[in-house]
Amino acid sequence: MKKLAVLLLGIVGLAAIAATCVIKNISLTEIDGDMHYAGEMDNQTAANILNHKYKIAFLNNGTVVTTKTVNGCLRSLQAGNSDFFSANSGKSDSQVDVGLVRIEGPLTFGEVVNGALTFSNVSVTRDGEDIVVAGKVTNADNDDLENVRVCAVLTDEDDRIIVIEQDDDDYDLDSDDSQDFEITFKAPD
Repeated sequence: MKKLAVLLLGIVGLAAIAATCVIKNISLTEIDGDMHYAGEMDNQTAANILNHKYKIAFLNNGTVVTTKTVNGCLRSLQAGNSDFFSANSGKSDSQVDVGLVRIEGPLTFGEVVNGALTFSNVSVTRDGEDIVVAGKVTNADNDDLENVRVCAVLTDEDDRIIVIEQDDDDYDLDSDDSQDFEITFKAPD
């Protein structure tokens, strides 16, 4: 009976978190012949979610045609903040008409590192469907940071998330260290 009570409390806790994580600014967009689902998850709880992914289902006429599990831009979904996600269905617009998302575990919770990153020399260029975002990231904090990830978020004029793309590298940055980055990805017209 004790195990059942603990399990029920855990389920209620996860349901409370899920009820206050709001999905917004979603889009289903064709990019380079494939349908992409993207959006923003706003954590309106007091909990810092350290480990998470997004599970995205692509549907056609109410039937799931494929699912994808993806990382968000950020490693953690901190209390009161947002994270961004996108997934490529690998299917055409005739094969996908709806996207759905949920946060995927195993979820872990705890304290987050308050890193202070600055970005400089940022440039964005476009050549047809290719967008290149380049620049420099600097650790402006006194603490050393490991596995720093840089991510670009493309939005439309209505603030809907179209696609996100991460740099292929993670960076270990001591205090005041810098690293150049470049992210290349496809985008619609």
